Amino acid sequence: MRVGVVVLGILLFPQVAVAQSYLCTRPSKPDIPTFAAGYSSMQSAQRDVDDYLSSMKQYVECLSNEQNDAIREDNNVLDDWNDAVNRFNNG
Repeated sequence: MRVGVVVLGILLFPQVAVAQSYLCTRPSKPDIPTFAAGYSSMQSAQRDVDDYLSSMKQYVECLSNEQNDAIREDNNVLDDWNDAVNRFNNG
């Protein structure tokens, strides 16, 4: 019975089924050492830069997913509105 209700809900309200919430957190820029830094400082900075680049890639992907979801939601609202207007005009 519950499965039927969930499926019915998805069929009646598809925009709710695909809506997601993204929490895209921009990473902080790493500190770049000066020319006078020692070897260990440069090694540490390399790890920080690698971590930053990886985090920034994930951040950009998150923003892209959020944008795609917003466009999909926008299109669903427009489709729902057009359907409502058509039913009103033809009803």
